[in-house]
Amino acid sequence: MKITFLVANLACGGVERTVSYLSKYFAEHGCDTSIVCISDEQFYDIDKKVQLVKLNIPSQCSGFFDRYEKIVLRFLRIHRALKHLNPDCVICLDAELLRFIRVQRSLGRFKLITSERTNPLMNSDKQRMAKFKSYRNSDGVIFQTKRAQKCFPRDIAEKGIVIPNAVGNEMVFRAPKTIVRRKVITAVGRLTEQKDYPTLLRAFALFLERHSDYTLEIYGDGALKSELRELILKLHIETEVELKGAVKDAVLYVSSSSCYVMSSLYEGMPNALMEALAVGTPCVSTDCPFGPYELIKNGENGLLVPVGDAVALCDAMCRMVEDVRFAERCSENAKKILSEQSIEEVSRKYLDYITGITEGN
Repeated sequence: MKITFLVANLACGGVERTVSYLSKYFAEHGCDTSIVCISDEQFYDIDKKVQLVKLNIPSQCSGFFDRYEKIVLRFLRIHRALKHLNPDCVICLDAELLRFIRVQRSLGRFKLITSERTNPLMNSDKQRMAKFKSYRNSDGVIFQTKRAQKCFPRDIAEKGIVIPNAVGNEMVFRAPKTIVRRKVITAVGRLTEQKDYPTLLRAFALFLERHSDYTLEIYGDGALKSELRELILKLHIETEVELKGAVKDAVLYVSSSSCYVMSSLYEGMPNALMEALAVGTPCVSTDCPFGPYELIKNGENGLLVPVGDAVALCDAMCRMVEDVRFAERCSENAKKILSEQSIEEVSRKYLDYITGITEGN
């Protein structure tokens, strides 16, 4: 079976991480696997058994005509690439890209499977209607959570399947056992509004009033870097906070920290939180829709707090560093995710679903 992934790029992100481990698994299990990547941006390594096709179309546009030209180029180059690869099934985990292959899909040249990777409740009415149309034109839909699946009309929900993300970062398995934890709080994710780092920074400023010997490390890049730096200065915590940028082995630093914190407003299924749980770092997360509730059993393998509540976030961090026995219990329970959501288990579910769709079952 020939399987092709269509992605905008291979930058640092959840979709890109998923494509990297799924493509490797498919190739290792006898599938002729390829990735068509619109831009050259690449953060994740791709297995040598997987054919990587880069279309060399920059994502940045300098104006209306440049944007129009790049849209036309996407149509043409994607068409040529798929004609050459001749896949049995195209996996497009980014619904925004479905428009570029609608014509080829309608001609029946391949089966098309897409996925809901974000929180559908955050979409505007226009975005929601566009997704409904795209998903109805697909042969299959993969949801990350049951709650996300329930956000869609019955005809879309019923032809889909719920498959959670896997713990797909190989660095997780290289993390050494932590004997003494660093006096550091860690966070990982793009510097975007969705991640609500301002609440984390305010919570950490309160945390320092009780634990002044700790620091905060934030791993990730994004458009809000300058704004966050301004807030850090305003809160007078510039000597205690480090914006580390995007780092491939960030999970190794997370594994030795005292607490991992996710302050998001919303999620799809947060990979970074899954990885922090997998390496046994005591975790605190906002109970945002969707993902954290599916991953954390409050008080058993981590702590959940209300979205946007800096005081509650501070109190949860303090509990993790003050109550050592509680933190250790959370750490041990958190590691169970390694067996529950392993790459092998999740990738097998993907391949079984894709095979069924491709063979018409």
